Amino acid sequence: MDRRLSEYLDSTYNDGRTLFLRNAGANVNTLKGSIAKILASAKIEKVVIAPHTDCGAMGFVDKVLRGAATPSAQLADNLISQFTGDKYEGRDDLERNVNPETQRINFEALEADMEIEMAIDLIDISKLQIPAHGGEHVLTITRPSSIPYRELLKRYTGVGMFDSYFIQSDSASDVSPDIELAITGLHISDVRFVRLMGEDLSKDIDYLKSQPYASASRLSLVG
Repeated sequence: MDRRLSEYLDSTYNDGRTLFLRNAGANVNTLKGSIAKILASAKIEKVVIAPHTDCGAMGFVDKVLRGAATPSAQLADNLISQFTGDKYEGRDDLERNVNPETQRINFEALEADMEIEMAIDLIDISKLQIPAHGGEHVLTITRPSSIPYRELLKRYTGVGMFDSYFIQSDSASDVSPDIELAITGLHISDVRFVRLMGEDLSKDIDYLKSQPYASASRLSLVG
């Protein structure tokens, strides 16, 4: 969901035929429902799982496993539990080796007998050209799509390419742990639901309003 990845994803993968799902840490667990729906409804030739270095989600996992942070119940169940018992040599090893392998295993268990090519693209943040940013960030929640992020962000006023984190799934409740991490870990208070094709996002918005972690957030609907 990292705001620093959108330009890379547009330039590297967005050929108009690629569907993007995004969340915290490239965690397959909270995207299972969205992945299953896409695999059942579209002819998918290849899946790329793209975790990255300097990952806030993996930094949180590392803190929890070292006893330096305490997760909520849903973060413990959906994010932390898959790494319990793993041995790793620092956060860099967690990001570069343990998490990519964990998500590869998670996806292979999900796709069952379907023959789909899979690749891991570990994005090295240090190799991307990222401008300095001192202002507030936005969290965009929307459905999976092939729409370039440059086009999506044109729907906003004053939100640049590197200003918005993205969570893309078929259900806000499925990615509730990811939204919680964005709001509580990144201190994002401006949450925008973007309607792509006239979808009814009222259930997603009502769900988020019911979550204590989102009580101080500003929720708005775009499109």
